[in-house]
Amino acid sequence: MPSVDTNPARPSLRKAVAQLPLPPLPTLSSSTWRTHSSFHSAQSWAFEAPEGEQILDYERLEHVGDALLGAEIALLIDEQYPRLVTGVRSLVKACLVENITLAQISQRLGLPEQILCSYGQALSIRANPGVQACVFESFLATLYTEQGPDALRCFVRAIYLPLLPATVEALRPLFVTVSSMIGAVNYVGRLMEWQTKKGCPGRSVQFKQGQRSGDVPHNLSWVVECAVSDIASGMGGETFVGTGTTIAKAKNEAAEKACSALAISA
Repeated sequence: MPSVDTNPARPSLRKAVAQLPLPPLPTLSSSTWRTHSSFHSAQSWAFEAPEGEQILDYERLEHVGDALLGAEIALLIDEQYPRLVTGVRSLVKACLVENITLAQISQRLGLPEQILCSYGQALSIRANPGVQACVFESFLATLYTEQGPDALRCFVRAIYLPLLPATVEALRPLFVTVSSMIGAVNYVGRLMEWQTKKGCPGRSVQFKQGQRSGDVPHNLSWVVECAVSDIASGMGGETFVGTGTTIAKAKNEAAEKACSALAISA
């Protein structure tokens, strides 16, 4: 599957979460799901807690909730979009369960305000997107434990059924664009053939590792430099720069510029 930058699709998901009609929040008897480790000055251990040690914070619940949510989302994708290829399914799932999405859902449900934590750290802890995401997952784990798998599934689906199509349709144009470019000329291959051509010593091609550029999350690109030397033509380490939404695209653009300078036909 071609490499695809999913950042352009994320604003659509953020908007869908913001407009999401929320289901009623189930009532839970345990408060461990919302208890931060700072609340009880919880200890940590290298391997496992001593026998009989009471679990006082949400960290272990978050681990379980993460697995439960991932399984439910995978099943939902398979049920609603059975024709999606595996790679696209993985990207859709990643968008739906990444921390920024979970934090936004957590905020919409009002979970951060319920976090029990150290008084002096309350503002920073409750505003932390990572903590907000963890609390949502620990809530799901507790819901599963107290009310069973059916209650968990109903709650998760009430949230994610509207979000799934928004995510799939936001990603679709990115793949259509990439698919239309699959038949493009492989300038990197042509440049490497030029370098290794028999009877033509003194040719060198070096690509510098790609770097990210841009200061807006949904408008980032890769920059790749291609340094070319050719003793016969007198070219000594001339650098060509390519940009693109993936390293492969940026590398191919840099190679295209080098091919043009060297009069290598496509």
